[in-house]
Amino acid sequence: MSRSHRLDSTYKSMMIIALVLVAVLLAGNLIMPVLFSGIVTILISPIASFFESKKISRGLSALLTVLLISGIFFYIIFALIIQSQEIVKELPALILEKGDFINLQEIDWRSSAVINYVEEHLATLEELIEQGKAFGVTALKQSLTGIRDTLTFLILCPIYIFFMLMSRAQLHRAILAFQIGENGSDEKEKEANQLVNDLKHSLSQYLKGLITIMTISGTFTFLGLYFIGLDYALFLGVLTALLTPIPYIGVTISALIPILLALLTKDSLWYVAGVLIVFAIVQFSENYILTPRIMGNNVNVNPLMIVIGLIVFGSLTGAIGMVLTVPLLAMTKVIVDFYPHLKPWKKLLEDKISDN
Repeated sequence: MSRSHRLDSTYKSMMIIALVLVAVLLAGNLIMPVLFSGIVTILISPIASFFESKKISRGLSALLTVLLISGIFFYIIFALIIQSQEIVKELPALILEKGDFINLQEIDWRSSAVINYVEEHLATLEELIEQGKAFGVTALKQSLTGIRDTLTFLILCPIYIFFMLMSRAQLHRAILAFQIGENGSDEKEKEANQLVNDLKHSLSQYLKGLITIMTISGTFTFLGLYFIGLDYALFLGVLTALLTPIPYIGVTISALIPILLALLTKDSLWYVAGVLIVFAIVQFSENYILTPRIMGNNVNVNPLMIVIGLIVFGSLTGAIGMVLTVPLLAMTKVIVDFYPHLKPWKKLLEDKISDN
C-alpha cells in the first residue's frame, strides 16, 4: 500500500469518527435509542426465529418476542418496587429498635450560645437558604427532564425493536448488498454473511461478560453487606447487580440506599463506614479488574479503549452512552477486522495482539 493511499485511508477514517461524534453530540437523544434497540434486536432475534419455526407469522413472532422481553423487564422492576415497599413498611419498627447515636433532644436550643451563633451567622444562613432554593429548583428541573427522557426511551425502544425484528431480513439483505456491490459473487456473499455472524457472536460474548460481571458484583455486595450485619442484604445485592450496567450512576444509587438504611436502622456510624468500604472494594474491582479483564477478554477489546469510550460517550450522551460503549466498540472491532485497509485501527482496538 502506497504512503498516499495510507494517508487517504487514515484521513477518511478520522473524518468518519469526527462525523459520528458530531452526530451523537447534536442528536444523541435520537440516535442512542435506535442504537440500543438495534443491539437488543440482534441479541433477541433467536427468540423471534424460534417462534417463526413454530409456524407463527413474522409479525406475531416479533410482537410475542417484544412482549416477552418487556414482561421480564417490568416483572423485575415490579418485584423491586414491591420489595422496596415492604422495606419502607418495616423501617419504623427497625428505627425504634436502634439506639440514638445522635440525640438532638439533649441540646438546649434556648441557650445563649446557640442564639449568639445564629445571630452572628444570620447572613450566611440566609445565603445558604437561597442557595438551597436555587439548588432545589435546578434539581427538580433535572429530575423532570430525566423522567421525561426515561419515559420516552421506554416507549420508543419496544417500538423500534418490534419493527427491527419485523424488518431484520430486509436489513440483512441491505448489508449483503452494500458489501457485495453490483458485481457480486458467491465468495463476496459468503464474506458478507461471515461479517454479520461475527457481529452477532461479538454481541453474544459481550452479553455473556456483562452477565458475569453483574453476578459477581451482586454476589460480592450481598456477602459484604451480610457480614457487616445490614438488613435486606440480598435485596441490595440484587439491586446492585441490576444497576451494574449503568456506570457511576448505578453504583451511586445502589450505594446510597444501604447507607440510608444503615443511618436509619443502626446505632453506630461504623455500619455506614462498613457500607462505604464494601462498595469501594466492589467498585474498584469492577472498574479496574472485572470490566477491563472480562469484557476485554470476551470481546477482545483494549481496556484503554473501553475507558476512553466510557469517558467520550458518557460525556456526550450520559448513562445510556456508557452502557452502549462496550458493545459499540466490539462491533467496531469486528468491522475493522473485516477490512484489511483498516488494520491499524484493528491493532489499536484489540487487546490480545494477533499476528495477522
